[in-house]
Amino acid sequence: MHHKFCLIDASTESNEVVPLLLNGSLNWTKQATHGNYENVTVTSQRELVEGYMKEFERLWVLFKPIV
Repeated sequence: MHHKFCLIDASTESNEVVPLLLNGSLNWTKQATHGNYENVTVTSQRELVEGYMKEFERLWVLFKPIV
């Protein structure tokens, strides 16, 4: 797996906060932002944010560390 997505304020219930989804190939390094051809999409579209939030929760449970 090589998922790259970031959820910002996605679990908030506040109407004053806009949840965001960042998704793409971008590595968060200086080389990636200044020397590579990377892509990133930023959206606040509720359906997309919720879909990725569900996927995050699924992965969180699936790969929970064995204690």
